[in-house]
Amino acid sequence: SKFTVDGSTYGILSKSKKVVLIDYNDNKTSVNLDKKISYAGKKYTIVEIGAEAFAYSAIENITIPNTITSIGESAFYSCEKLESVKLPNSISRIEASTFKFCDNLKEINIPDSIRYVSSGAFFHTNVFELVDNLYMIDGKIVMGASEYEESMVIPDGVIGICDEAFYIFMSTDQNLLDVKLPESIKFIGAYAFSGHASLKNINLPESLEILGSNCFEYTNIEKIKIPSKITSISSFLFNGCSNLSEVKLNKNLQSIGARAFDDCISLVSITIPNKVTNIDAYAFNNCKSLQKIVLGKKVGIIESSAFDNCESLYSISFLGKCPALTNNYDYTPIFSDSANLKKISVPKKYVSAYKKLFTNYKIVANK
Repeated sequence: SKFTVDGSTYGILSKSKKVVLIDYNDNKTSVNLDKKISYAGKKYTIVEIGAEAFAYSAIENITIPNTITSIGESAFYSCEKLESVKLPNSISRIEASTFKFCDNLKEINIPDSIRYVSSGAFFHTNVFELVDNLYMIDGKIVMGASEYEESMVIPDGVIGICDEAFYIFMSTDQNLLDVKLPESIKFIGAYAFSGHASLKNINLPESLEILGSNCFEYTNIEKIKIPSKITSISSFLFNGCSNLSEVKLNKNLQSIGARAFDDCISLVSITIPNKVTNIDAYAFNNCKSLQKIVLGKKVGIIESSAFDNCESLYSISFLGKCPALTNNYDYTPIFSDSANLKKISVPKKYVSAYKKLFTNYKIVANK
């Protein structure tokens, strides 16, 4: 249900005492958003700013309280008089078009809690600072580059790189070979380095928590070590990295997304850690040099074609119990086109179960 106070509309969230600000309709130009709002004898905590809530309003500055955990897309779209914004440490994302066309926006803080920034969040604003060819916001978020040299150094203090920050669509006209990331970095957005066919070396600090989808696809990276705070390999993360030959996954990893390593034709072996529960479709499709796979103890779901077209594959070892069958699920194609694969080794106590599952291969007990 909804209610209106002083011209602004609020929506009650799931019969709770929490509300989302749906539509701001006040004449104030300087806004210090309240933590709570009273209506019909009850007090409600404002926890969200909804999509387009302040769009086209005449506000000039706003301070957002730490009760707010979410700000919707286009929340401040085309607030042409908006000059400064104070964000709380309670939010983790800055969504698409949040401040788009806020032409006079010059000042905004980036809380350390931020873990995602859309590439279009600050389109047509004045919050950018050019530092050594990098477009930055508040010294913490990198939004893009003015040009590319052979080496790129992301400064200390940066916590994130936005979606599509350095995205190039399969261009050969580029120089970027090496990227040095700081120990302060927490996230790299989707498509951030996608298409940089010359990019060969990048360090991934232990501070990293999130790697967005397609982040390094079609680059020239040769080896990579996934930091321990990363729990999910996003879809298409290393898709088309034809020279990637060495991958070390961390022990805290829980899932591997669709086509994460698709067309990594130089990859020779892979060990899936014990906490990984699912490997999505085509995750290692067309890894033509892949010879050995070790699947950890908790792998329960391997989706179709996960290891399709791995023509050099000859050794697979399962360390845990047999993956659970679901209705209409065909497990045989996950290792299709692997002519050299004759047997699969599994824990001795699960040999019978695996024989029922993988009828096309000889099943033997692990040594």
